[in-house]
Amino acid sequence: MRSSPDPSSRPPIDLSRVTERTRRQVYDAVAAVFFDREENSRTYSPEEAGLAVHHFAGRWFAVWNDLDADADLPEDVRRQILRIRKPEGEKTPGGYGLVFDEA
Repeated sequence: MRSSPDPSSRPPIDLSRVTERTRRQVYDAVAAVFFDREENSRTYSPEEAGLAVHHFAGRWFAVWNDLDADADLPEDVRRQILRIRKPEGEKTPGGYGLVFDEA
């Protein structure tokens, strides 16, 4: 899903609700911020990277394989893992009202 032209027109994503709809909204936000942005240099799509969003232990995570990384690198370098949370005063990329922390 491409970013909406006006980020303020997006409804907030309620991370407290563990539903398929929330998972899909988080997936779309991660895909837009990390894969669809013009300044992003990734050469692959979220689907090709195996992007997946999981809710575990009360937290949301996004996981994908960095297909541009050298295959000889350890898996912990090639696999990207983000924890997704609500902001605590910091700016949020893409206007989704989410913060993406490396895990």
